[in-house]
Amino acid sequence: LTTFALACATKATAWLAAPFFFAQLWLGDSTRKSFGRAALVFAATFGSVMLPFLVWDFRAVVEDTLILGANTNYIWGYGISLWLFAAGVIPDRLSPFPFWILQLALGVPTLLALFRYQARAASPRAMMIAAAIFAFVFIFFSRHLADSYLGYIVSLGVIGYFSSENA
Repeated sequence: LTTFALACATKATAWLAAPFFFAQLWLGDSTRKSFGRAALVFAATFGSVMLPFLVWDFRAVVEDTLILGANTNYIWGYGISLWLFAAGVIPDRLSPFPFWILQLALGVPTLLALFRYQARAASPRAMMIAAAIFAFVFIFFSRHLADSYLGYIVSLGVIGYFSSENA
């Protein structure tokens, strides 16, 4: 729990696994009773890392972690952004484009379907596979899909694939 909180505090891509992580905590019979305690431990760990940065420069943290340079990063990688750029829909690699609309339109139905899958399977394996699929959809429809993001997605999928149902 604390390790995952530290991951979320230091790498925004870990946030994409958070809904499935907390769903797994909720689904687990032994942890459902202590879900509130687990959420508190997560929040305390996450907050202890993030709070100094938020106090120091709240605006910079929000811009860097939530907005993620929406129109300041180059379009590159393997995602839909490069396809739209190649097709001329986006005129240059720094042009603004509302990728968040694509992420919302395709990410929300994917998230809901994966929650149903995870609830039926109720296993750590399902959690990891669902997180990998959701991360792929979300990042594929973002401004860039880098090699490192693919590594993260593949890692989640491989861990899930080779995990036992009762891990």
